[in-house]
Amino acid sequence: MQTISQLAKRYQISRTALLYYEVMGLLKASRRTLSGYRLYDAVREKRLEAICLYRKAGLPLKDIRTLLEKGRGGSFARILEKRLSKINDEIGELKNQQRMILELLKNRRTLKMGKINKEQWIRIFRETGLSDKQMENWHRIFEKNAPEGHQEFLEFLNIPKEEIKAIRAQFSR
Repeated sequence: MQTISQLAKRYQISRTALLYYEVMGLLKASRRTLSGYRLYDAVREKRLEAICLYRKAGLPLKDIRTLLEKGRGGSFARILEKRLSKINDEIGELKNQQRMILELLKNRRTLKMGKINKEQWIRIFRETGLSDKQMENWHRIFEKNAPEGHQEFLEFLNIPKEEIKAIRAQFSR
């Protein structure tokens, strides 16, 4: 039997993660001591090992719960294929970003001179293969990860303040 701290240390995850797994119904303690400490047996540890493996594969907790509850039947392949498809989509997005960066580097002289406007920026995005949806996703990620940088970028394009406010509001959701 191991305590929650021992398991957390062994699997290099936080105690909080283990407690969350309990709340989600993924991992329950085998029993508790008289003083309320959670103890985990070898069966529960094996279950945690599977949870950690699935997390490393990038599976969401709800899919992990499905796998653990239903075993490795048809849902196993379906869930892994869904994750693989998502990874392929992410690779595609990264390739689009890579093309965009290469295009930006090619046009860096224009950027350095500050002679690029909103329409030219949209054209660059489109020439690198980004769809409208991908451009919206780019703005959403930019706003989420670097809101001040997003503001500065929009100002750099000489977009009117009201339009900047509307753009940022649209992509901060």
